Amino acid sequence: MKFFTEFLKMFTYITTGTAVAFAAYTMIVGYETVAVYTVAEIPLVGVIMSLITTVITQREYSTNKKIGFALVCHYIIVSASMVGLGILFEWVRPVPEEIILMLGCVLFVYAFSFTMFFVSMKREANKINAALKKRADSKI
Repeated sequence: MKFFTEFLKMFTYITTGTAVAFAAYTMIVGYETVAVYTVAEIPLVGVIMSLITTVITQREYSTNKKIGFALVCHYIIVSASMVGLGILFEWVRPVPEEIILMLGCVLFVYAFSFTMFFVSMKREANKINAALKKRADSKI
């Protein structure tokens, strides 16, 4: 159940970030129109990236070095996947300028998603701490 809950959180963050990044990207590149099937492609990308992210983040890592290594590997996998999906969905052409712009979008979505994840975890930790404090205070 925890995997599914984390997957849904990541899906929400990643899909929202992808939609925002895609809107910004299309404004920068200057597409006049965007195909309507893109509306279905963005959530599909969200599902794929959320699966990758949830699998990697649900593992237990014993050291900070291993966590850092996992995050670097995650970023590389996500970047390569997004460039591939971007080319497949014709969001980008396989030219250096557009691939670099796509990598910038990936960085934005990565930062957005993990910021939202951190805020969510901090809020959850604060609720747990408040409940523990209340419980400890009631025993005194």
